[in-house]
Amino acid sequence: MKQLTSRQKQAMVTKLKITEKAMELIKIHGFDAVKISDICEGANISTGAFYHYFQSKENIIENAYMKIDLLVEERVESLQYDNSYDKILKIFQIAMESFEDLGYKFMADIFKHSITSPSKYSIESTRYPYDAIRKAIEKGVASGEFLSTTDATKLSWDCMRIGRGMVFDWCFYEGNYSLQEETEKLIKVFLQSFISK
Repeated sequence: MKQLTSRQKQAMVTKLKITEKAMELIKIHGFDAVKISDICEGANISTGAFYHYFQSKENIIENAYMKIDLLVEERVESLQYDNSYDKILKIFQIAMESFEDLGYKFMADIFKHSITSPSKYSIESTRYPYDAIRKAIEKGVASGEFLSTTDATKLSWDCMRIGRGMVFDWCFYEGNYSLQEETEKLIKVFLQSFISK
């Protein structure tokens, strides 16, 4: 792997700092209320520096999604699993805990942006959750844990649809229930029909 230069490392740190400050402000005030100048002031950068890393405030939402994916991947892959079913449940548990930490207002802003954005990062099959779930299902099919007729790609998409639906519902109800617990219940029920008896 090619070593990053000190300039590249600094750029990554700055972009992360901007994203984290923006997420913090959006979580408190909501996406629409936060101005680029607020983010710049909070991150202690110039407006020009902001536009060097992001084309718009909306680009931060996509970057936040990527950051969440990286955090989920780091936590999920640091653990050992007895089977594919357990790994899939853990992916959802960690992701939903992350969303709960961000709060329903922030997640509602992410949904609002995702629906209107020309970028469809949130539904890209190359994202960690999609890819990890698909690979876990493929492994489960190969080991006999899941039915041999299971389409891993389709099942991973369906699992993600359930997850997105749960986050939407949780936002709609202003976060008044445990997103992690309720999602786990639904994913368990759904996956049971694909488990080899």
